[in-house]
Amino acid sequence: MKILYIIHQYYPEFSGGTEKVLSGLSRMIQNTGNKVKIVTCTLSATHKDGQGIVSKTDYLYKGVPITAISIDDPPYDFNYTLENSMISNFAMELLELEKPDIVHIIHPMRLAIFSKVCTELRIPYVVTLTDFFSICPKVILSTSSGDLCAGPGGGVVCKSACPELPIDMVKNRLESSKYFLRNAKKVFAPSNFLADVYQSEISNLEITVLPHGISQSGYTMRNRVYKGSEDKLVVGFVGGSNHHKGLHILLNAFRTLSATNIKLKIYGLITEEFSRKFRRDISTDNRIEICGEFTNEQAKNIYSQFDLVIIPSICYESYSLTLHESYISNIPVIASNVGVFTEKIRHEENGFLFKVGQSDHLSSVIQSICNNPVMLNSIKKEMSKDWVSSIEQEAYVYERTYRYIAGISNGLL
Repeated sequence: MKILYIIHQYYPEFSGGTEKVLSGLSRMIQNTGNKVKIVTCTLSATHKDGQGIVSKTDYLYKGVPITAISIDDPPYDFNYTLENSMISNFAMELLELEKPDIVHIIHPMRLAIFSKVCTELRIPYVVTLTDFFSICPKVILSTSSGDLCAGPGGGVVCKSACPELPIDMVKNRLESSKYFLRNAKKVFAPSNFLADVYQSEISNLEITVLPHGISQSGYTMRNRVYKGSEDKLVVGFVGGSNHHKGLHILLNAFRTLSATNIKLKIYGLITEEFSRKFRRDISTDNRIEICGEFTNEQAKNIYSQFDLVIIPSICYESYSLTLHESYISNIPVIASNVGVFTEKIRHEENGFLFKVGQSDHLSSVIQSICNNPVMLNSIKKEMSKDWVSSIEQEAYVYERTYRYIAGISNGLL
């Protein structure tokens, strides 16, 4: 069986959570004897090897063949449209050349036109929703004033909450999204929360909830037993300094945190602009350490040093690999009380929640743990009951789905 994966961006140029999910899945599917190829979009001129507006390059990443598409002069709406006709002819040629049994769209940004071409060629495709891109031009469901948004409401909400967005564009985009998702043979989402958001916006859309799988080998279980207030705690932040990830909320929380038995280690890309803004907090508070970027391979060792992980996102998270990698490592999490975190975390039972965007409340939650680290013992015991899907389990479900759908399309079932 031949599977073509579509994703908006990929390694080595980009290394976010969605890329990490596909890397594990594609290799696992390939290892079971299937032919796999990933089609992505590159924003780097170093990948161009063709002539004209659309060009491509082919390469291998961790043994999986990649085709990276480049557009010499991308249109202004390149990053949010679902109707990128510039790639239509290229997609047609590529699909006719590759002749996949099935196409799996992991993220439609920049490459959503592949779904229409698949429909024209009668190639079945499935979709995994990984964020809110298909219903929100801003991707993160946040209004122009920075408030959380429950969804576009057919464009009505966007008109008042994001007035800078042309209402016709929003409505046309939603219609394209409905076509894209309803023509898929199967739609998956990694959490009930994400599925509910989409189903609230697009009626009668069937979605199967399938958690992202994580390769669980190599993680070290943090089995420390806490004895009292004299215990020193190491808390970790794993992510970047993009505003919606909420690192500024965490640093603001440390300004009012009086506890001294704590150290914060920050891993991820910190921009120069962010560093300048928080230079004083970072340089004068000896409880805070900037540890820099890391690879996927290094991540497993990073978690082993933490007693707590803090995820202060000010946007909805659809799944959160950081949360689940913490679970695998037996490390309690403090997270914002929105999105998938309220689906997974029961406050002071198997983790901790704080009011989204409120650094004072986060500070008080951290302080209470520092005052009584013993509470972490019962939290970790409860966490042991929580199940995290493995990459093998995820790949098994997807492969069965591919075979079933390809069988129907070929008249075999």
